[in-house]
Amino acid sequence: MKQDLLTRTYLDLRERLRGSAARILGSGSAADDALQEAFYRLWRRRYPVKSSSEAEALLQTAVRHAAVSQWRHERKTGAFPENFRETVAEDSSGPEGKERMLLAVREAVEHRLNEVQRYIVRRKEFASVSLEEIARELDMEPAAVRMNLSRARKVILEIYQSYGEI
Repeated sequence: MKQDLLTRTYLDLRERLRGSAARILGSGSAADDALQEAFYRLWRRRYPVKSSSEAEALLQTAVRHAAVSQWRHERKTGAFPENFRETVAEDSSGPEGKERMLLAVREAVEHRLNEVQRYIVRRKEFASVSLEEIARELDMEPAAVRMNLSRARKVILEIYQSYGEI
């Protein structure tokens, strides 16, 4: 019953919460990620919610914290461009460029990613396994796999930028 109240309040306030997250992050898709992360954290911890006003306050605080955390992380690591593969393919022409790119990817995957991120990147990018399949293999939610993949890609982008590839 308590979780139903939290869910109902979330659904009623979703657009308003999304707007406040978008003001912090500057992007609708990033705001959606922050909303999902905030709701998942509250749902997972099963906070005892007694009223809709309490649920609203919890949700607003959780969304704000998730958005600020995501903003700090993005500011620290840089955004990962949508056309990453095409950009890398264009910028790595010639044998020297391809070799530098390969070394940068290896270094990022082996030394800068945690074990879960390393596994996800290898399965997704090198073995072309779907996110849902990776989630089943790791016994994780697909959203958590997407988040780990996104974070891993940001680290890899950071490596590329330091090598001057992008």
